[in-house]
Amino acid sequence: MENMLSRRNISAMSSNNPKKRLLVAFFVISILSIVYIAYIANTNTPPRQPSYTINTNLQISVVNVFPSSDTIGLGDSNIAILVTFNQPVYLHQINTTIKPNIQISTILKNDQKTLVIKPSSNWKSGTEYLITITGPSNKPLLEKKIKFVHPSEFKDALYEPPGGI
Repeated sequence: MENMLSRRNISAMSSNNPKKRLLVAFFVISILSIVYIAYIANTNTPPRQPSYTINTNLQISVVNVFPSSDTIGLGDSNIAILVTFNQPVYLHQINTTIKPNIQISTILKNDQKTLVIKPSSNWKSGTEYLITITGPSNKPLLEKKIKFVHPSEFKDALYEPPGGI
């Protein structure tokens, strides 16, 4: 009886066993896959580039401000001001200040060229604000005075930002 069991074990371990062949093949393929993945992970592939590039040889400049008027008939509102640059920018490249001081949030639209300036509270009617944007090396890019008045004081009080916000 013991002799029979050892013969079964030996025949189960023999290379003619299809289950064992399948298991060994799976093991070998798994090891090869792990080695291949480790090789790919250690190759010096360049990082993915963003879908836009910033040309550092060009000077950053403002090409458009919306609203373009110096007097806006939307005082006591928190409308956004849009500033468009000639090339994509990063927020760390530009500094935006408003005087008199008002808390603002600044974000860039997906094109990385349009800066959205939005006050945390409403623009005050009758107040003239000076918006200043500086670029790298504190180079002035924009100084614009905008006065917000109450819509009843302004006949053309329509505000429709291009492309929405």
